[in-house]
Amino acid sequence: MHNFFSNRTNIYIIDTLIAIICLAGIYQVATKAGINARLNYKNGDIVITEIESLSVKNQLSNNDIILSVDGHNVSTIEDIEFILDSYAIGQQVPFSVERNGKKITLHVELESYNTITYLIVLFIVGCIFFALGVIVLKKRPPGDLVVLLFHWICITVSVHIFTTFGRYTINPIIQG
Repeated sequence: MHNFFSNRTNIYIIDTLIAIICLAGIYQVATKAGINARLNYKNGDIVITEIESLSVKNQLSNNDIILSVDGHNVSTIEDIEFILDSYAIGQQVPFSVERNGKKITLHVELESYNTITYLIVLFIVGCIFFALGVIVLKKRPPGDLVVLLFHWICITVSVHIFTTFGRYTINPIIQG
């Protein structure tokens, strides 16, 4: 088994497969949906403090307290993000909010969560780690365990960067 993972040809084949996974990860990050509003905690509640999107401003308001998303009670901002990870950009999601002491339900259209600048930076940083691992492997003598370890650490960091915080319900289901 050790010979399989120390053979450069095998490593390059595995790297190619991992690069495909990384590209799919960037796609997932690019299709992540959200509401483009700043959420903060105030007295134990999740409160909308700043709305950055015109379409969301037409539905949600500053100082709305988010009670539930799609029927799921939420107690943290991460709960909201996790629930929205199962939706696509453009889908309508029911939000139950408290506005001026009254509970109302709104159907909010989701928008892109990540900016193009964020995606470009993510792509560049992921590629730097991936390339660094491949270049060091190529330049050093075969069989050097330190080089193999460095290579796999760089590739692992790259995969972590490319596949973090994406939408997890993409069709075909195997990709999601």
